[in-house]
Amino acid sequence: MAALTALGVALPVVGAAAAVINTGLYVVDADTVVVEDVYVAASSATVEGRIEGDLVIAAGSLRISGTVTGDVLVAVRGPVEVSGTVEGSLRGVARSVAVTGVVGADVAVAALGLDLSGEVARDVVAFGVTGDVGGTVGRDVLGRYLRLAVGAVVGNDVDVTVRSLRIAAGAKVGGDVVYQADRSVATDAGAAIEGQVIQIPAGAPFPVRVLLDLALLLGFLGYLTGGLILLWLLRRSAGNAVAVVAERPWRAVGVGVAVGIGGPIIAVLLVATIVGIPLAIVGVLALATLLLFGTVPLVTAVGLRLLSGRGGPPAGFLLGAVLWRVVALVLPLLGAVLFVVALVWGSGGWAMGAWRARTLAAPPAPGTTG
Repeated sequence: MAALTALGVALPVVGAAAAVINTGLYVVDADTVVVEDVYVAASSATVEGRIEGDLVIAAGSLRISGTVTGDVLVAVRGPVEVSGTVEGSLRGVARSVAVTGVVGADVAVAALGLDLSGEVARDVVAFGVTGDVGGTVGRDVLGRYLRLAVGAVVGNDVDVTVRSLRIAAGAKVGGDVVYQADRSVATDAGAAIEGQVIQIPAGAPFPVRVLLDLALLLGFLGYLTGGLILLWLLRRSAGNAVAVVAERPWRAVGVGVAVGIGGPIIAVLLVATIVGIPLAIVGVLALATLLLFGTVPLVTAVGLRLLSGRGGPPAGFLLGAVLWRVVALVLPLLGAVLFVVALVWGSGGWAMGAWRARTLAAPPAPGTTG
């Protein structure tokens, strides 16, 4: 490709903004350049050419042997293989992730297996059963694994929760090895650790911690599914809610506080009357739904802001939710604070969005024009 460019030979160029694609097989041929962000739902996908932008994909499998200049966000039920170049970050959920090429920023994934023998410029953050981290990692290796082997050149620290950890021959860790585990780390001859090796006693048996992590993962997938369903079923209200939290943040927060305080009080008062019991039940169900999905408008608004409005609310919600989850896993306290803020802010957005949708849908009063 570089030779063709030097000779002035034009490659096929597709698009200029953003593409949303739903297909059985998605392929970017080796001689194709896609100049846009791409959002794909496919049974399988192969990128042999070049995507100048982000790739957001839900698929059965993904193979990248070409180049993606932006980030790659995946929800893949099968393998993800990167033998080419991702100039941004690789993030998401997959059955397995193998990186033999180059990732220019971070790898942050949840996968049953992680096999890394290429180059990652910044951090590797993974949650899975097995991990084999080789090649080069510019900064830290983080996450939770059942079994982890580190044979990479790691710029900073290895900080993980594991059942078994092995620092393999050829590994060079520029900082500390900090691990929470039931057993001591196994260090092969020829491995070099410049900092300290610190074992933190496990607070609970590893199988229990794995089950808790699995429950958290399933809960997050349920949140993603439920949020996408709400965005589709309540398209008008959801669109208004996302707009409100961005355009009128303080009013949305005020309404959210009022809903959080006034909703339970009204439900209790309604229970005191026989006639009001059905309304109280509806109100309690609405509050429970808000507790689960009240954060959706703000999460979507943040994702859309990062995407510059491209891809619509579903893409914005997926990106915002994944970023929020990564922050919560790496910095739990900050994640809890963000949840409360997003819940109050987003609940106000839902209430104002529903009211705006109802007002716009109402027929004009008699004697007025539309």
